[in-house]
Order: sequence, then structure tokens, then C-alpha cells
Amino acid sequence: MSTENRWLLVDGNSLVTYLWFRSPNNNVASQVWLYIADMMQSYGLEHVGVAWDHVYTKGKTEQAGKCRRRQVYPAYKGNRVGGHPQWMIERPRVLKEVKESLKHLPVKQGTLEELEADDVLWCWTRMVGGLIISGDEDLWQCCNKDVRVWSPRKKEEVGLEHIKEKFGSVKAMMVQKALVGDTSDNIVGVKGIGWSRAKQLWIEKSDKLESILNGVIELHEDDKWMLCVIDQMDVFKRNWKIIKLGEVINENDMMKAETFLMQPVKFDSNDARHYAAYKGWHEIIRKWNPISQAYQQAVPQ
Repeated sequence: MSTENRWLLVDGNSLVTYLWFRSPNNNVASQVWLYIADMMQSYGLEHVGVAWDHVYTKGKTEQAGKCRRRQVYPAYKGNRVGGHPQWMIERPRVLKEVKESLKHLPVKQGTLEELEADDVLWCWTRMVGGLIISGDEDLWQCCNKDVRVWSPRKKEEVGLEHIKEKFGSVKAMMVQKALVGDTSDNIVGVKGIGWSRAKQLWIEKSDKLESILNGVIELHEDDKWMLCVIDQMDVFKRNWKIIKLGEVINENDMMKAETFLMQPVKFDSNDARHYAAYKGWHEIIRKWNPISQAYQQAVPQ
């Protein structure tokens, strides 16, 4: 697999949700076309991959129970019940329409069984570089010298320099998150450990924290906060497995993710324009020339 770094890697569920809430009366699929084309032009990117959740992980539904992280921690995202009533009704239709519409563009789409879009994107960033589009800060851990993350809602671009300034390193960030937990995903942290304490522990005891994650426990410890972590090491290690992308990925997942990026793509500008006209996407038609030029870049010459 090429290590080229001119990919736009899109968290499809995150972008669709953002665009619907930004303007629920507009057609989301057409807005996705516009958004991707604009980002390709702005960053000079030449390839597009869109990742999708395989299962809807929120709430306590039977479908959510199929999520691989739920098998590790049944309470994962169990707090996300309900949501905007109109969005909950329209969500299945909107997602289906967006996925179908992207077939008219040179866009590679992928999903992995029992996993989320984050996992697909993590796999892809082991193979290629570029820009991730997502409002999910969990994807910050994908950042490296070739990968950055753009948040549509915050209009913020995050790279290694941001992570180093705030946490010290990507690994430091993930260890601290495993200690603190994540209330948005219903992941309970180590009791007694907040962000300030987690940061201090990383500074003073990073070797011992990593040893715990590797299954090596140092019982001769006089720091009460490290003793707190040791007493709750099952929570710490469980959180690491849930929060750290790649921990629930297997070799078959990686191979399948790679096949998505290897999908051949083509782009028939007339066909795509006719599809947009059939759908009544007037804004797309008005801006067709620059949109078409952007997507033409994603077609192998």
C-alpha cells in the first residue's frame, strides 16, 4: 500500500450529523459533496476515503450490543439514549442517501464489522497520510507527522504540535484518558483520578503506568495515587482497550481496510451532474465546474 500523504479521510457519520444539524432543511447529501470538494481544493488533496460505523452504538439496543467495544465493556455509550427527535427519525434515510450518492463520485467507502468509523480511519492512517475530517477528539490519537485532524464544528485543525503542547505526546494523552475515562462515552475512570492528577502521574510515573498496561505490576509503591491506580488496574486496562484505537482491531480488519483504499474509482462528470440535477441540487449545479475539477483530481491519470 502506498504511503502517499494526500488523502482526505472522512468520518462519514460525524460529518453527516454535523451537516444535518447545521442546516436540517438542506439536502445533506448535496452538502457532503460540497464539503468534500471544498476540503480537497483547500488542502490540495487527491484521494478520498469515507469511513462509516458498522453498528449504531448509542443506547441499549440489540444492534448496539453487536459493537465490539460493548463486548469488552457493556456500558459503552449506554448513556446516549434518545437524541434530537427529528434527527432520530431522519437519520437512517439520510445516511442511506449520502452513501448512495457518493457512488457517483471517485470516493472509496469502508466499514468494518462490529466496529466504528474511528476504527476504519485508524487502520487507514497506518497506510496513508493526509487530513481526517471529524468532530471526534478520539481521532486525535491518529495524528503523526503525516496525519492531521480537522473539526468541522470547531473549525480547528489539530496536529502533533497541539497534542504535544496539551498532553506531551499521543501516548501520554491516551494513558491519561484511560485513567480519567470518558463521560461522553459512558466510560468510568479510575476513582480519585482527574485530569490534573493523571497528568502529574504521567510526568512522574509514566514507566510504571506503561508497565501496568503491559501486565507488569510493581507492588513496592509508596505513592498513594499510584496505589489507587494499582487497586483499580482492571478499570485502567479496560479503558485502555476501549479508548486506544487499534486495541480491538485484528489482522483481518487491517486487510479488509486496505482493500477499501485499493478500490478502483472512476468519475464521469456528466453522470454526476445529471444525478445532481435529477435530485434537484441547484447549488451543486451552479458550482459544478469547480466541484467537478476537485473530484477529477481523485481519478488516476
